[in-house]
Amino acid sequence: MVIKNKDGTVYKVKGPNPIMLEQDLWNDFELHNMEFPDDVVNQNIAKKPTRNKINLGQTVVAKQDEIRSEVSVKTPAFVEEKPPQKKQEFFFQEAQITQEIKPPQPKIDEEEIVEKPKSVNNKLLNYPKTVLCCLPTDVQEKKDLLYGEVTTKITYGKKFTFEAILIEETDMHLLFWTHLEKIKRFAIFYPKNQEKRWWQADAIKSAPEGFVVKCIPSMQHPNF
Repeated sequence: MVIKNKDGTVYKVKGPNPIMLEQDLWNDFELHNMEFPDDVVNQNIAKKPTRNKINLGQTVVAKQDEIRSEVSVKTPAFVEEKPPQKKQEFFFQEAQITQEIKPPQPKIDEEEIVEKPKSVNNKLLNYPKTVLCCLPTDVQEKKDLLYGEVTTKITYGKKFTFEAILIEETDMHLLFWTHLEKIKRFAIFYPKNQEKRWWQADAIKSAPEGFVVKCIPSMQHPNF
């Protein structure tokens, strides 16, 4: 196709492209599967015949009165009337959980014997007294002679109730004084107060006429 200017004259290049000087020319080459007969290359492809338009006739707009007069409705001699079915309506009420989920409360026997101290140090008389349910423990430690590892075995005993003096109580620890020597580490306590929480003995120190027990929140909630 010849490139022409706007006035119709043939467009001429000002000079050879410098890139063409470095271009390699293929003088000897061979074409494969490129010899097509003339009837294939220059064949005239017949156009597909156009489809005949379907004559649908003229569009007629009928009036509403004419339609009613032409349409005849035949009613049967007897038609059984069925009562209208009521639509079933479903109502969903959102359940609101207002009750706080707490661990099961232990069953406490009011007639159970409470172990009370015979004498109390004068410095502790100003602190309030409280009754605790205790699940005692028997702690046995075994040391491996070869590797030096210490394994702890905890055995729980029979529950008992005793009276103690409450020194300090927070959300994270409980501190009380007791006269009992049988309370060991890892023992579980449940005070008979409004807190309704389980505690576990973490450290025990000697004190005048008894011991001071420091407790942390217990992961176990036994039903005494």
